[in-house]
Amino acid sequence: MLRSRVGFVGAEEVVEVEFDPAWSPYEELVRMARDRGCANRVWALDARQLAAAGGVEGIEAALLSGPPRPARPEDRLYYLRQSPLASLELTPLQALRVNASLGSGGDAEVWLSPRQRSRLQELQRRAEEAQGREGLTAGGLRSASGPQEPGVPPEGRQDPGTSPDAEADAYDLRSLDGILAAVYGTLSGDAGERRDWPFFESLFLPEHGRLVALVRTPDGPRPHVMRPGDYIENVGPFLLENGFHETEVHRVVERFGNLAHVFSTYEGRRRREGEPFLRGVNSFQLVFDGERWWILSLAWQPEEEGLPLPARYLPGS
Repeated sequence: MLRSRVGFVGAEEVVEVEFDPAWSPYEELVRMARDRGCANRVWALDARQLAAAGGVEGIEAALLSGPPRPARPEDRLYYLRQSPLASLELTPLQALRVNASLGSGGDAEVWLSPRQRSRLQELQRRAEEAQGREGLTAGGLRSASGPQEPGVPPEGRQDPGTSPDAEADAYDLRSLDGILAAVYGTLSGDAGERRDWPFFESLFLPEHGRLVALVRTPDGPRPHVMRPGDYIENVGPFLLENGFHETEVHRVVERFGNLAHVFSTYEGRRRREGEPFLRGVNSFQLVFDGERWWILSLAWQPEEEGLPLPARYLPGS
């Protein structure tokens, strides 16, 4: 997918997708949208697309009679903005999925990370407490500590927050050790274990961080550049279904001032204690802003036939 735009066909919110058929054939794109809960209806541009989309089970297809109306600011994420979930920090992809689930009556919380679900429960608990205090005050009773502003934690109780700093409490992003451990720790998990993708996305420099996969083609390797949200959309369902644990086994660091380049050798396992089934090198480019490290780019090259890992990138070198 090259880019997308939100719009409306009649009263129905749609996402207009621009794609390269050499990379993502139309039928495959429709199946991916269905499998990931992003679409149950497709508006086709011509008869060929209409026939292809109509042949995908579970998809309702219709021919588009005119261009979608561009979304106005007040239109975007309408259902999400009316929901308590609007208080959470969501990735753009999460926000679209949550909004679509709310609009169709589905379970929007399936798209949240464990930390986001905990945060939502905390917000709901506070709202119930605030309603209880209002009821007591209306009945002639008043809390000894006075009214509490909704959404503000009582004195002495820590607000877990959802900022990148609060999400990173288990990792020290002021160090290279910490930010690399955060990447490997967030990517790793057993089958059925949800990753904390909002935290993963917060490791990359906002608006500029990229991931680069080297894709095999008949003409040789071709770099496929992704934003963190694109990577999450492409890889997240596979990791959730199959399980994947990625561990660092060696590291080569070049640093000058606030710039760093790290060649991090990795091993991949299906289970935490399983045998490695692949290994390769993750190439990190990072920048330090005076407070923490940010990932500018993360590219990876797996070991393959004819391309063994050199000794200098292996443990013990």
